[in-house]
Amino acid sequence: MTAMGHRQLHTPSSADGAILDIALHSNGLRQVLVQPAQRSPIETTFLFKVRVADTDGHRGAASMLIEQRYRWRGYAVDHKNTERPDSITLCASNATQVLGTVTVGLDGASGLLCEATYPHEVARLRVPGARLCELTRFAIDQTELNKQVMAALLHIAYLYAYVVSESTTLLIEVNPRHVGYYTKALGFAVVGSERNCERAAAPSVLLSLPLTKVRALIRKYGGQQGYGSAKNLYTYCFSEQEETGILGRILAINGASRKHSLG
Repeated sequence: MTAMGHRQLHTPSSADGAILDIALHSNGLRQVLVQPAQRSPIETTFLFKVRVADTDGHRGAASMLIEQRYRWRGYAVDHKNTERPDSITLCASNATQVLGTVTVGLDGASGLLCEATYPHEVARLRVPGARLCELTRFAIDQTELNKQVMAALLHIAYLYAYVVSESTTLLIEVNPRHVGYYTKALGFAVVGSERNCERAAAPSVLLSLPLTKVRALIRKYGGQQGYGSAKNLYTYCFSEQEETGILGRILAINGASRKHSLG
């Protein structure tokens, strides 16, 4: 059961295939292929796909990456909350391995994971008209394409949260040493002070970001492929033209209609 106003997140079947392919060419150009059957007509130096983790194999590979990255940082891995209702897991992978994963969770009948640590802060954010969502189980493998993979996952997570589910506010718990990056590179604000997160057995800080701000920053910087400030991750997000194709693919999979104006 979802919170009032949210659309149901639909997990597509494996027959739906990847959401998109991203081909990075030796000349630095990027090509986004939104039809899963398409292949790049020119030689690529790298290719990764972003898809919904809709099978046991996809979910297992994503969980393996989470376990590797979390244990490397000394965090605990909570396996009890991997199949929560009203959540969807995205993963980016190449031909041999998962490169990154993130889960988008809606504020439904079971609430949000972050309110176990920040119950009062989350309650204060549930103002009339607000629809909360959260990012959890976020892990990126260490490759030369970290920023591209992270930006692709975050951009598609934003489309699911803002367009498909009509959420307004994004929450995330991060380690205190990562607060500076999330505030400078993505525009988050601190809404909950440092506490111990039992799920990760590590300190955490609660951050919040209006999804209308994400939309504005993507519109301003998306598609610039890293030009400008190295700390601005939005330059690695998709351009408006690329987003249109990706969004069409997502809405076709979900059978949803576009409510928000993204122009």
